[in-house]
Amino acid sequence: MFGLFKSVVDLATDVVKVAAAPVEVVADLAGAAVKPVAEAAKSLVADVKSLKD
Repeated sequence: MFGLFKSVVDLATDVVKVAAAPVEVVADLAGAAVKPVAEAAKSLVADVKSLKD
């Protein structure tokens, strides 16, 4: 009985991993694309603040 339950849980875990993998890939790619823009924005803010001082 417990062996069957463990098999079902293992199957569900594998299904979740397969379903989540594309989402994780897209999130990583989006993060990689946005990171340079965020760094440029941070640099721009620092430059503007330095002009004020």
